Amino acid sequence: MLFWFRRWALGASIILISGCAGLQSTIGGAGTMPQAPIGARARLQMPANVKLGDLVYLSGYGQDTYILSFPKGELVGQIGGGGHLCPDNAGNVWIGGYPNGTSDEMVEFSHGGTTPIKTLDLPDRVYNCAVDHTTGNLAVIFGDHGVDVFSGGSPPQTLATGVDFYAGSCTYDGSGNLFLLGGFRKPNHPLGVVELVKRTKKFERLWGYHNNQNYSSIQWDGKYITIGTGLFMTPGVSRYAVRGNNLRPVGGLGFKRGIHDLGAYWISGSKIVATSAGYGIFPPASVYSYPRGWHRVETIGRGVVPSSSYTSIAISTAP
Repeated sequence: MLFWFRRWALGASIILISGCAGLQSTIGGAGTMPQAPIGARARLQMPANVKLGDLVYLSGYGQDTYILSFPKGELVGQIGGGGHLCPDNAGNVWIGGYPNGTSDEMVEFSHGGTTPIKTLDLPDRVYNCAVDHTTGNLAVIFGDHGVDVFSGGSPPQTLATGVDFYAGSCTYDGSGNLFLLGGFRKPNHPLGVVELVKRTKKFERLWGYHNNQNYSSIQWDGKYITIGTGLFMTPGVSRYAVRGNNLRPVGGLGFKRGIHDLGAYWISGSKIVATSAGYGIFPPASVYSYPRGWHRVETIGRGVVPSSSYTSIAISTAP
């Protein structure tokens, strides 16, 4: 999920942009998944008797969503629309802002499926989303960067941020605490992170993260909070330990090859998959070892999906 934050002279604002020689995945040949023409709008759906493993989803504004096997990168499905990706506990994937990435709908698709199975209507444009894997709750950033949390079929719980804050990207940790990356309206500290501790209703500011550069999204890696860095900087991911109301830096990794400006990223165990905000010359997605990156170990999607600027990427674990 991609949001960039830039400091202006008069305060903080959130700017949404379309962003978005290792080993090459083997594409094609006998026994591979059926391939759709690059850029085709048709919905490609696998036969019902095919058992799917882990899948990587590539999506963006005004684009289709491409579903590929992970880590081989074979085309599994294609959804005629895109937006912000967030997998749930069952291996299904929500697309926020579907179909063009800027609408007021959250649409859910089954693992590898291309037909919607559930739709949530928000009062305004969807900006980002995340699923709590301890409860299955769905957090959605929408409208004036407020947050709603959906639990099953019940009405959403609307949350007050507790701080004067524009939320841009969100993630849950392994304990069900919700973190937002965004911009404070106070000019001295335009970028920051706030946390909603599980079973509370007020976001609290986390100290120790302050930078006036441009950043992408926030994500939990299983142990630490991570924040992607990209535009006008060496692309990479910084890691932070949460200690009370403080974020303590614990290192990070950079992408030496395959990524120019970081578009979006997703961490899955010992691998991180990332997209470049550059167009054309970069593969659709690059795979690095995590937490020690630098050198690309695999590419995904080259020759199978367009080498476009994907603003959202996610890995859906097989149910």
